[in-house]
Amino acid sequence: MDTGLLRKEGLLTLPEGQVLRLRDAAGRHLTVVHGDVWITQLSEPRDPVLGAGETFRFERDGLSLVQPLGGPAVVLLEAGLVPEDDVPARESVSARARWLIHSESFQREAHRLRAEAIAAMFAAAARRMNAVAAALWSGLQRLARASARPAALQWLSDHQLRDLGLRRDQVRFTGLARPCAYC
Repeated sequence: MDTGLLRKEGLLTLPEGQVLRLRDAAGRHLTVVHGDVWITQLSEPRDPVLGAGETFRFERDGLSLVQPLGGPAVVLLEAGLVPEDDVPARESVSARARWLIHSESFQREAHRLRAEAIAAMFAAAARRMNAVAAALWSGLQRLARASARPAALQWLSDHQLRDLGLRRDQVRFTGLARPCAYC
């Protein structure tokens, strides 16, 4: 039976509308050489969509399905990963799912959501970096103020220091122990 799959040394050409069925593929890899594919695994909630140059590692045994999106795709299977007889998409994927994964609006929405997730990640990183920079700046300002106090007090006369309740030998500790309220 000619299923439309062309195989040459691990490379498979998947015509649009065909589904590649793989059993017990855990730990094996599939690389997309050309086109886009949708992969779903038994009992796995996430179904990745891969483009040319991307590789996927199957995480579960059981049935895994690979379907081209928007035209034919060429995939490279890791050695030992053997496809079952493929079945037409209408037999393995519901009509709503077929429409959804082939629709241009689905692909645009997927790209938009990915871009929003990346933007949110960078915004969060920028907020954290801003908070760290603000804390560092605040600490440096406190340190500068604390180190400037003894320098300002050393120019006061002994009489002025007594009015503040300090002796000349206490001036060097004012920046750390008990800062002067008038400085």
